[in-house]
Amino acid sequence: MVNDDIQIVRKTVTNGREFYSEGAYGIADSLKACSDAGYQALFMPELAMARADAEKDSVLWKKWFLTPSVRATGRTKAGNSIAVYAHVPTSLSNPANIRKLIGDNVLVNGAGLMKEDEFYSLIDQDGNGRVFVVDYNTLRSSTNGMIKVDDALRHPQTKPFLGGEKIAEAYLTKHKDVYGKNICVWHSDDLKDSPMARLLCAGSYGGLVDGNNLNDFGRFLGVAPEAQYVEKKLEDKVQKLGNGRIKVNGRVYKEE
Repeated sequence: MVNDDIQIVRKTVTNGREFYSEGAYGIADSLKACSDAGYQALFMPELAMARADAEKDSVLWKKWFLTPSVRATGRTKAGNSIAVYAHVPTSLSNPANIRKLIGDNVLVNGAGLMKEDEFYSLIDQDGNGRVFVVDYNTLRSSTNGMIKVDDALRHPQTKPFLGGEKIAEAYLTKHKDVYGKNICVWHSDDLKDSPMARLLCAGSYGGLVDGNNLNDFGRFLGVAPEAQYVEKKLEDKVQKLGNGRIKVNGRVYKEE
């Protein structure tokens, strides 16, 4: 299923598309549909800012959305237990890999096996603004469920899940305006002998959920090719045309 009525706001406004599919291969199918249509599924930081920018009654706040962002759980080469929140392409960004994990019946409580070399590569990217490493024991001892929005920044999952402190602050401010004083922060217990990974989900009530099974329904928000173009050219020539339109490097787009 595809919807064409979602607006993504970040200096410019463009139509996004919702890609939704049900069944055990729903995540793989919806992610593939997004890619086949030439769209880029939003990672969690971009989805979080789209929600922060959106109106209170926007569909962005009424539906849950998965992202290609992952939480991978495992151990460092030194044996320390950690959780890695990564907003970069991984093996789970490829729907064929998700489909294979399901078909090979190797999911563990819905999480997928991640190869150690990929896991270590993500660890090496810690601190680049897109990858965040959290001590697993600290995470496991934290609240798993509903907490006060005013306390959410201190929860060990919030900032790495959303992509950093600034994005988290903007998201929580808007969440409080939309849904009130509480927010759900859910984290799964995936520490096994080998690294395990899940996709991150922004819940239908604004919650931060890493517990979605890979063999479940899928819904992604894809960004139109013209939106990707605008994002790359934001610092280039912009001309106001009136009637809610702007011209960027000779191409016309809608503006809110």
